[in-house]
Amino acid sequence: MTQRNAALAVVGIMLVLSGCRTWGGAAGPSPTPFWTSTPLQPAPTATWTATASPSPTPTLTSIPALPPEEAYDMLLELLQTNGGCELPCWWGISPGVSTHEEAETKLEPLLGIAAGFYPGKKGSAISLDYPVGELLLSLSLNYKFPLEDRIEMLYISTEMLRYIEHEEEGSGFQFVYDSPAYHDLLAPYTLDRMLAAFGPPEEVLVRGVVYAERYPGLWEEMFLTLLYPERGIFVRYTMVGERDGDKFVGCPARAFIDLWLIPPGREDYEALLSLTGDWEGDFVDTRSLKEATGMSVGEFYRLFQNPNRCIETPLSVWPMAH
Repeated sequence: MTQRNAALAVVGIMLVLSGCRTWGGAAGPSPTPFWTSTPLQPAPTATWTATASPSPTPTLTSIPALPPEEAYDMLLELLQTNGGCELPCWWGISPGVSTHEEAETKLEPLLGIAAGFYPGKKGSAISLDYPVGELLLSLSLNYKFPLEDRIEMLYISTEMLRYIEHEEEGSGFQFVYDSPAYHDLLAPYTLDRMLAAFGPPEEVLVRGVVYAERYPGLWEEMFLTLLYPERGIFVRYTMVGERDGDKFVGCPARAFIDLWLIPPGREDYEALLSLTGDWEGDFVDTRSLKEATGMSVGEFYRLFQNPNRCIETPLSVWPMAH
């Protein structure tokens, strides 16, 4: 997407099967990033819909939704331990191995705290909110199962939000990139931890969203994506882009994290990831790491194991959005 759309401030109605934010992005500048004129609405009650499953007869025992307090504890444990499995497995759901019924069984206890559940014949999505003081961690999980009922891809997107009441601009959610709580909850997936765990990626993509001077104050962004196709792991870091003279800078330590997870070693991974409409390789402004920064992947791997390092690109690399 070109910019995080303020419309997704109504948490829980931010995805329908193929995504959680605004898939594909807007063609032109979007409104200011922090406010939405849409009033906060109550989250819909989430329920599993039996007709959403392509299998006529479920074979697994249904697990009832936990009470909210227990469900929050379970969600926190999953964030901390990933359900005891390693990527590309997520919370015990393995792409290419797990069925949709197994995924439902894993997720059903969390329905009591789900902001929304969106079932479909070829995929489903669930949106979960985890309150942290005055903030709200919003996590959306999409999974697709066109492969003989096996889940073919997981897409996880996360962000930290703060609800703001504003008389002139309307009440809504503000994105909070620099929350220590967010980075504690998502610690296993920060850039330095991913590099330490999986080594140099096969490829790194960079994308900058820069607006022309006639749009002062619009929120600019930088996207950094690691590709580990042999492992089935793809991770994107969405950062606020900052101009520093003739440079455009983004800091991964203050980034939201998204993951695409697929069966390891898929040669057609780009076509598969493109199904989301939000894959970084499909944006015309996406650059290779070398094109954007002059760095090799090896240099990047060595330098960015320092969690406080920011990525710098020439401002001229990025076309101005009009």
